[in-house]
Formats: sequence, C-alpha cells, structure tokens
Amino acid sequence: MGRPSEQQTPCTAVIGDMVRSRRMAPRARSRTQDALRRVLDDINDVASHRLVSRFVITLGDEFQGLLGDASCLPEVQWRIHTAVAVPIRWGVGYGTLATRRLPEALGMDGPVWHHARDAIDDATRRRHHTACFRGFGDHDAVLTGVAHILQHHREGLSSVQTETLDMLRDGLKQVEVAKRRGVEVQAVSKAAQRAGVDAYLDGERALIRLLSSYDHAVDWTKVPS
Repeated sequence: MGRPSEQQTPCTAVIGDMVRSRRMAPRARSRTQDALRRVLDDINDVASHRLVSRFVITLGDEFQGLLGDASCLPEVQWRIHTAVAVPIRWGVGYGTLATRRLPEALGMDGPVWHHARDAIDDATRRRHHTACFRGFGDHDAVLTGVAHILQHHREGLSSVQTETLDMLRDGLKQVEVAKRRGVEVQAVSKAAQRAGVDAYLDGERALIRLLSSYDHAVDWTKVPS
C-alpha cells in the first residue's frame, strides 16, 4: 500500500472569533490582539507535534488552526481563555482537505474547513460564547453540549479562581498552589470548591476522551510534506 495522502487523512479545523472586539477602544483592541498573537505563538510551539497547520490570526478578530489531534482542543481553549480577556466563539470541523496542506492555516479548502465554517456560523446564530462542532457525526451534539458547559463555567470564574484552576490543571497539589499564592491551604480549598474545579476537570476529561477518537497526529507524520 502507498503512503496516505493529504486528501485521505482526516484532521480538525478550528476557527475562533473574538466576540465584540470591534467595540473595544483602539488601544485596548491592540493589546488584546497582541495577547492573542502571543498565546497562539505559544500554542504553535508547545503543540507543534499535534498540529497539521499552525494557528494564525486571519482578520484581526478571527484566528484558525488545523489539528492532527483533536483531543488537544480543550488545552488550546484554556490557554486562549486565560490569555485573552475577550469571550471567544468557536467553530470546530472534522473532515479532510481538498487542497495541499500549508504550514499556516490559511489558503486551504475542503470538507474540514466547510464544517468549521458552518460551525462558527451556527455559534454566531446562537448568540452564545460557545463552541459548535460539525462533521463529527453522532458526536456533534454531544461535543457541542459539553464544550458549551465548559465555556460557560470558564467565563463565570473570578481571576483568583481561574488562577487556582490553572495551577491545578497543571497537576499541582493544593499545598503547592497555596505556597505559590502565599495563602493557606484552606483558602485554596475554598477557592477550588467555589470554582467547581472537580466538575470542570471531569467535564474536560470527558471532552478529551470523546475527542481522542479523532486523533490522527501519527497518521499525519506518515503523510509526505
């Protein structure tokens, strides 16, 4: 058998849209775009082995990337949430390319991008800061529902709760978080309880488990560049 082609190997397209960013004052919008650019550079670096094409800002308010491993999406969403102080609307599509893969997620076409664009359009129609999924078959509704719950949870966190959850997501124990924050362990425990950390992490693990069925990162290493 020959090696798989770019048009045969599935992937996941991600389109993000910063909600209401055009209403921001020019200086605030510039700072927000700079923050988005920095976090996307960081994602492109640390997740390079899980990407098909690097994340890139497209229209100032939109960004997009192409994943070989869909299960890294929750990490992408968390990093962007903690870096950019603007709600994000997400469209996530699964499918194949009809054109050649490019290093950055621009100038390509195919079912994967059509699904992602349909998904972001649906998210816009819903008028929610949510993630919509298309092309995942029977999993579309389940993935959309779990991702919506997680996004609603994220946006309800205070800065202290976000910081606490960020460290706990990284695998730190509560005593280690307390030491870093310079507070008592009880304060961390209360912050974690009020933030619903256990519920959030359970939901995130469920989303990762579902998306792991769409991990084609290894397959993409076999596709000629």
